Amino acid sequence: MHPYSIDSNERERTVAVLAILAVLLTWLFSLDANPVHIPSYWWVSAPSAMSIFGGLYTLFDKRLWKWSLLQKTGWIKTPDLSGLWEGKLESSFYEGAEHPIPATLRINQTWTRIGVLLETSTSSGRNMTGAIILDELRGPEFTYEFQGDPGALAPDTMHAHRGTARLFLEAEDSDYILAGEYYTGRDRRTLGTLRFRKAAQKPKPR
Repeated sequence: MHPYSIDSNERERTVAVLAILAVLLTWLFSLDANPVHIPSYWWVSAPSAMSIFGGLYTLFDKRLWKWSLLQKTGWIKTPDLSGLWEGKLESSFYEGAEHPIPATLRINQTWTRIGVLLETSTSSGRNMTGAIILDELRGPEFTYEFQGDPGALAPDTMHAHRGTARLFLEAEDSDYILAGEYYTGRDRRTLGTLRFRKAAQKPKPR
């Protein structure tokens, strides 16, 4: 997985709160460990404030950021895109094909890192960078740069390539959709559209 950016100050706010909480917990632990109140340097005691902060940050990065209460109150605005998405792509590379190409999109996401794997019958692509833009009118936009590699059954004209995908998280009836477009760079020079439906747990757009 790779780090991704987001146009929200939630990370700065949350890190500050976790740091304060770590200091308070360190102080409380020092009281329990020192019932006779002998003077001690509690801020460097074991467990130290830094180790507690590290544990809290790791827990928040992997789990706590997904809590519905934090999402509903607006403290966390990062949409949860993790899971399996099933859909299709249309590409100028396959110009003249009768049907869109079936594709899957697998996303592993924490609060600060994300991994994307797009697969078709002939190729796959993994993200190298990523960014989320919180568009209040259209919904969250996820943009990422990818490295594409042809599979064993790919046409001889299909080469390894780099490109950029731009996807929007949208609500459709009772489901959620990731839809948008992509383009590739030098050598490949193709473009197309992408559309995926969440196959399992639904993310919550803001």
